[in-house]
Amino acid sequence: MDGIRFIENVKKKNCKCRHVAVMSDNLNAEAMYQAVKLGCSAFEKPLDREALFNWLDNIERTGQYSRKLCDWFKETQLSEAG
Repeated sequence: MDGIRFIENVKKKNCKCRHVAVMSDNLNAEAMYQAVKLGCSAFEKPLDREALFNWLDNIERTGQYSRKLCDWFKETQLSEAG
């Protein structure tokens, strides 16, 4: 099962996640259309980290969160690299 099918199945089960992204190395036009139709953001491999950070920053600006998602992601990446 690919990521798009997984997200379709989860949404059918009333998943309450508001922000979902898919990442793939072969996003063709149909897969991109399905992702947008499902309300997902799509990222192509190799991952553009700046695009991911911008996406996270956008989410933070539109909601009220107790921690910064982008900072958490950067800290996690740094700790795994060190």
